[in-house]
Amino acid sequence: IADESLASSSRTTGIRFVKEPPRIFVVTSMAGGVGSGLVLDFGYLIRTMLEELHISDEQLHGILVHSTSRRTNQRDLALANSLSLLTELHHYTSDRGYPGEPACKLPPRVGNSSPFRHTYVTHLGDEMSEEEFAKGAASIAEYLYQNSVTSSSSFFDQCRNGKYDAS
Repeated sequence: IADESLASSSRTTGIRFVKEPPRIFVVTSMAGGVGSGLVLDFGYLIRTMLEELHISDEQLHGILVHSTSRRTNQRDLALANSLSLLTELHHYTSDRGYPGEPACKLPPRVGNSSPFRHTYVTHLGDEMSEEEFAKGAASIAEYLYQNSVTSSSSFFDQCRNGKYDAS
């Protein structure tokens, strides 16, 4: 049935679907709010769910976005929140591991254990206007599109795996 569904979806949408692990992109702002506070636990939750379903986490990506506003008080808070998130990520990916989250039924992970297979930190800019922020967000959306539904996805995979040869 899965093969039939893939073929039917491909015919209907014109997009080539393949039987591979899903590409999962978790995009959040590091500058504060809900995203920076839960993104690491969310990454571990997704990894745990993939493990339970016996699906590879090879295509689990975390995109952590940093930018600051023109407002001084918000800029300082954004910097502090970004530093806090990166410090926590470093802690979990060092030998200390992830302590788990019993309330979410997330098991601890020992040793070097990142919440994502691939983690990217993206700096959109400092003291951005709303228009500049929207332009930066659009560039991230374009990256996600190219990485998900176009033939460029294999290029990005080769770059991630260190197998791309520009010659």
